[in-house]
Amino acid sequence: MEFSIIQQNVLLKPRQELQFTLDTVIPNVVWTVVPLPGSSGEWGTIDAATGVYTAPTANRMGALETRVLVVATDPATSAESVSKVTVLTKGVTLNPLIHVTHANAHEDFQVALTAGALDGDEFKWQLVADEQGGGGIDRGAIGPTNLYTPPAKPLPDITFTVDEVRVAGKSGESTSSVLLVEHKSPLLQVLIDPELQPEFGVQLQARLNGQPISGVTWSKYIGSPGSLDEQTGVYAPDVYAPERFALLFAKVEFEPLGTLEGCAPMT
Repeated sequence: MEFSIIQQNVLLKPRQELQFTLDTVIPNVVWTVVPLPGSSGEWGTIDAATGVYTAPTANRMGALETRVLVVATDPATSAESVSKVTVLTKGVTLNPLIHVTHANAHEDFQVALTAGALDGDEFKWQLVADEQGGGGIDRGAIGPTNLYTPPAKPLPDITFTVDEVRVAGKSGESTSSVLLVEHKSPLLQVLIDPELQPEFGVQLQARLNGQPISGVTWSKYIGSPGSLDEQTGVYAPDVYAPERFALLFAKVEFEPLGTLEGCAPMT
């Protein structure tokens, strides 16, 4: 007997439940969930007998949305019907969450932005530009895509600036994408210290020409979750925060080179 799942191409929020149903009554139908490539974290659960799917909580999801197939199987014939389910990390999503580009007019350094929402395909775009010299977007766009264009030329004596693109859906719920614009190559390399391991979080280390350097002042981009000790460089994430990344900065005065800077996007 042929049958199909009625609910198709479903978008859900974290923890949201949905009752899946069939267009034909199948005795003892079995419901299962199959994860799809391109997502991480937990996949949610489904009641094998009733077809009630429960999306994973936000803190149990990975950095990307969760994508699964809900499968209904007829135990008598092994016939199947499937439905794709996407669980958004928020009611409104924006990709990429963070991107590193360069101050350059060439189109290769532009960043394509794609939004998604549970309440339709109409959006309001806003650019929060770095006051030292920001890029641009199409402020009149109302669709799910936009294009970020970085500053055409690098600023003198500036290592990087940060722009933030915000997008809101019809409900007013919004999310952001952070664009880190390099104006010159940072001289500090920022990484996780391979030897020191705090009880919770990670120990950051700044290196110059491959060698650890002391006297570093640490900071994080406003809005980045978690806490960062500005003296020690210990970063502790907030596992319950809806944001899926943090942008961390290192700065040190080093004669005769002057002020050296570096940064690390942490996901």
